[in-house]
Amino acid sequence: MATWRQINGALKQVSVGSAGLIWGVNSADQIFQYTGENAWTQISGALKNVSVAADGTVFGVNSANQIWRYLGNNAWRNIAGALIEISVGSAGEIWGVNAGNNIYRYTGENAWTQIPGGLKWVSVGVDGTVFGVNSANNIYRYLGNNAWRQIAGALTQISVGSASQIWGVNAAGNIYRYTGENAWSQVSGALTNVSVAADGTVFGVNAAGQIWRLLSL
Repeated sequence: MATWRQINGALKQVSVGSAGLIWGVNSADQIFQYTGENAWTQISGALKNVSVAADGTVFGVNSANQIWRYLGNNAWRNIAGALIEISVGSAGEIWGVNAGNNIYRYTGENAWTQIPGGLKWVSVGVDGTVFGVNSANNIYRYLGNNAWRQIAGALTQISVGSASQIWGVNAAGNIYRYTGENAWSQVSGALTNVSVAADGTVFGVNAAGQIWRLLSL
């Protein structure tokens, strides 16, 4: 049975780039960075969704679907485009989806390339592994060259740290870890949002906004 430890604070979404890089946003769209020792530091700005990579790259989207990149020192730069959710695996691996479930990959220089398909949530790992879920909660893995393969199961949200670190939650708040070969293993607990890093660090938030960190499986 998994062991979880509650972390101080309240968030609606959390993102883990590594054990030392954890960001989140709360129900008021305030932005927080985890400073360890069960503490958070507020970052200026307002986002409804944030993503941090293992290399420290941070992107987010606000309530107007504007895209922002963190420059450090509480400063943000607006990036062209409009998304409802964004995922950062590294500075060179950034994906997102818009309100029409269109999928985009950041090509740098303030530009995006549309990828065929339709997803409501997408996640990219540090190694370029991409999974997503669509409006019917079907799960898909990106194969490259604009091709997707459906994966067994049904999830409302998914997180990819790397090809070997993939977690998700379903509509009932059940937590799952991908074990490969098109299979998932249920993890004890209940979360509405989960995030896993390539180093295996897992944080999540539940329906009450409580924050939880995985200590062991």
